[in-house]
Amino acid sequence: MVSTEEWQVIDGQQRLTTVSIILQFLGITSYYTIEYEVLNKSTQWINNIIQIPKTESDSNINLYHMKESYDEINEWFQKYKADESFKESFKQVLLTKTKFIWYEADEEDPIKIFTRLNIGQIKLTNSELIKALFLNHSNFEKGVNTKIRIDEIAEDWDRIELTLQKDEFFLYLNSMDYYNHYDKPTRIDFLFDFICKNDFFTYDKDYVGNDQYRTFRCFYYCYKNNKKEEFEKLWDNVVKKVFNIFYEWYSDINLYHYIGYVLYLGKATLSDLYKEWNSHDKWGFLKDYLFKTIREKCLSSCHDINKDYDINKKKNEAEPLLLLHNIQTIVNQNRVMESNEKYHLGVFYKFPFHLYKKENWNIEHIDSNTENDLSDASSQKAWVLSTYTCLDPDKREKVKEDVTKFFTQKDTQGSDQNDSEEIDFDDIKREMEELIYKESKGHKMKNEKWKNRIYNYTLLDETTNKSYGNAIFPAKRMCIIDKERGRVKRATWNGKEKAINVKEEDAKSAFVPICTSKVFQRAYSANISDITVWSEDDAKAYGSDIVSTLTNVKIGDSSETFDFIENKEVKIDE
Repeated sequence: MVSTEEWQVIDGQQRLTTVSIILQFLGITSYYTIEYEVLNKSTQWINNIIQIPKTESDSNINLYHMKESYDEINEWFQKYKADESFKESFKQVLLTKTKFIWYEADEEDPIKIFTRLNIGQIKLTNSELIKALFLNHSNFEKGVNTKIRIDEIAEDWDRIELTLQKDEFFLYLNSMDYYNHYDKPTRIDFLFDFICKNDFFTYDKDYVGNDQYRTFRCFYYCYKNNKKEEFEKLWDNVVKKVFNIFYEWYSDINLYHYIGYVLYLGKATLSDLYKEWNSHDKWGFLKDYLFKTIREKCLSSCHDINKDYDINKKKNEAEPLLLLHNIQTIVNQNRVMESNEKYHLGVFYKFPFHLYKKENWNIEHIDSNTENDLSDASSQKAWVLSTYTCLDPDKREKVKEDVTKFFTQKDTQGSDQNDSEEIDFDDIKREMEELIYKESKGHKMKNEKWKNRIYNYTLLDETTNKSYGNAIFPAKRMCIIDKERGRVKRATWNGKEKAINVKEEDAKSAFVPICTSKVFQRAYSANISDITVWSEDDAKAYGSDIVSTLTNVKIGDSSETFDFIENKEVKIDE
């Protein structure tokens, strides 16, 4: 408190100002007066808002907002067609029914009081503070229609934020770890952080510091140390430019896929890509930087199509090659579609990097390597159930009795039972496989060596992979189809009723990469009459497609081609 007639307001200035403006609109100009430390002649203006000259409001953000508030109040009363009677009633309610709740502090230091009162409240973000800088009227050159320009920036701002709020765009540019730990209420902060991190303009690093408001101080330093109209141009020349380049990468069929690929594998950062983009023309960037990065860095551990992978240690080295096969398949399909005169609709399908990043991926055998993996009771039961599920009804009847015995003895293991009635897992496995492969014209792979080569691998999300474990090819095939359609057929053992039941029910669908889907649909195979096996011929056809897809790749719209892999011969018999 300053005196009995004058009070120092620590917190509540905006409320007092708003009420004063409303009262002035209603014709009361002397109910109370306010002096502002940061605004010269404040009493004069607050009591005569309608008379504030445009030159004053355009040069002072506080006066501008006061005048805007007055106009908003006026529009509100006009909207409700308020006559003098309505205004008088409103005035009486405001004067007699509205109360200020206030607290008189004994402390002398108003800053300490203000800090204590506001502890725990939501702090302004970097982007909110930066927005206030860009929308300051004093930034704009004389003669410019200030309101139109401010509206343009505000509209750009909303468009950028809305686009970044879409996970498919935000996760395309960023890692899953960054996405999971991003805790800012707006995503445009990511753009401002990128700009400051990469020094798009000059600032004093000592002044900027390294705390949570570092990004704001980068822009504020530029704001203070440049002509205001030059700072305003920063919006178009830097902020919009960076965003538009990101969006061009996202929108172009070629750039989208290859940039997304190297970003996912961590072989280039956004900063690397932006720097190289500005050092090349579009096709030079694609050929001389992106394609070479893919071949020399991304595929360094898996460029040999006939490489044998260590099943326990290095199987995941195959992921870059499998992922690129999926991506290039989509690029090729879209290019064919675009050339069809009936369509001309641009991209039909894009590899969903945002979904791919949200899953954990396994490199899965197409034909299972089960010889040493079915030793425990749990995996044996899972194998029997998944295999039983994929049998047709007639074949289920043939094996039903033995399957029932197998599960019954597992339930009663350790108790007295007739050994002559026991059925070993190897016996039931052999019996079920004979039913499946009895009429097969193809043959399962005999050459164990290339069971651990790329043409017996595919990408599968961890959840699906764990759900079918070491299942045989027909069971895997059925599981993949079920994942795509959101329905699952499942066999379960009812120990109480001593019965095995098969039922179909709704299930969560999952993203299945296009080449994984093609593998289990046997789209690469010449002989599709037999769906029960993954044969050597199937594997060779799959490997040949990987080779043909990743060699002689067109570089954008040019006639030039590029080979991602050098070894073009699938040596299936070695």
